Amino acid sequence: GLPHPYVLSLFRDAAANIWAGSRTGLMRLRDDELRLFTTREGFPTNSPSALLEIAPERWFIGSQNSGGY
Repeated sequence: GLPHPYVLSLFRDAAANIWAGSRTGLMRLRDDELRLFTTREGFPTNSPSALLEIAPERWFIGSQNSGGY
């Protein structure tokens, strides 16, 4: 299951990965494997509320507390 019950953002990228932002980080579902990205791995925020793929593997990520990256 998901590490947090509330999803703040949801996106399907060009490679068919499903991304979900929650209050515990950014989750990626790829080939039935769920991976969580947090500030511990160098991710800029643990609460991504907006996701936009601007080019393959290039993202704009908006956060409720810290702005955009």
